[in-house]
Amino acid sequence: MKVVLDEDIPCSFGEVFEKLGSLVIDIHDTPLRGFPDEEIFRFAQREQAILVTSDKDFLIFVSVLKYRHQGLVIIRFPSRLSIAIRKQQLHKLLLQISPEDITGNIAVIRSSDIRIKK
Repeated sequence: MKVVLDEDIPCSFGEVFEKLGSLVIDIHDTPLRGFPDEEIFRFAQREQAILVTSDKDFLIFVSVLKYRHQGLVIIRFPSRLSIAIRKQQLHKLLLQISPEDITGNIAVIRSSDIRIKK
């Protein structure tokens, strides 16, 4: 699985995806840092990658505008939790699903569960 981490996702979350076998492209490491959401979304699609973000605005592209996509993961952890705790929770929750569950779908990850919308 290939994932693109939006700039609102801590860089260290990439380690979680890498440990699970994903190829990670972090927007922080590309010239796209600070670009509009639509450019980030299109980049992920060109890369045939699942976009990982905490920005619910990306739902517009898949739910309203019906853009094709490889998958969209929206992470909604409380900011009061440390990065280390959020990483642990993310890892634990991602172990409960397969890459096929996310591919082409929308996954909303909260601190206690994952919802998959097909």
